[in-house]
Amino acid sequence: MSIKLNEWNFKKIDELDARTMHLILKNRVEVFVVEQACPYQEVDDNDLTCVHQFLLDDDHNLKAYLRIIDADKVIKFGRVLTSSKYRGTGIGNDLLIQAKDYAIKHYGKKSIYIEAQTYAIPYYEKHGFKVISDIFLEDDIPHVKMQLDY
Repeated sequence: MSIKLNEWNFKKIDELDARTMHLILKNRVEVFVVEQACPYQEVDDNDLTCVHQFLLDDDHNLKAYLRIIDADKVIKFGRVLTSSKYRGTGIGNDLLIQAKDYAIKHYGKKSIYIEAQTYAIPYYEKHGFKVISDIFLEDDIPHVKMQLDY
């Protein structure tokens, strides 16, 4: 399967070429480890079974990314990012809209779950997510659990 430029891609790991997977992982480490000064095991076994959603620009740079995990009774979104070049462009909103549409089409109307950094609560609330936990620390960064029910 080919990777599309300037269109949303939804791929399992076996459908990704090595360069695209490298680009995804490089951007995730840049955002979640380097920018946030947070050493943790960023690449995990969920990468082997999830759906990787991403958007590339004309130069094959990553614009936005998230992973979709089918966890039986719920769907989990994780590793949500917009690359620094595209922040503030609205691409993050389209990312979530497309992810929700994909999840409903492929997994049915299950609840969607995310562990969000507290600064991002308004972003997720705008998309229908509700806070369902107290604040907790994940790698010394304040988070909450959020859920979108259908």
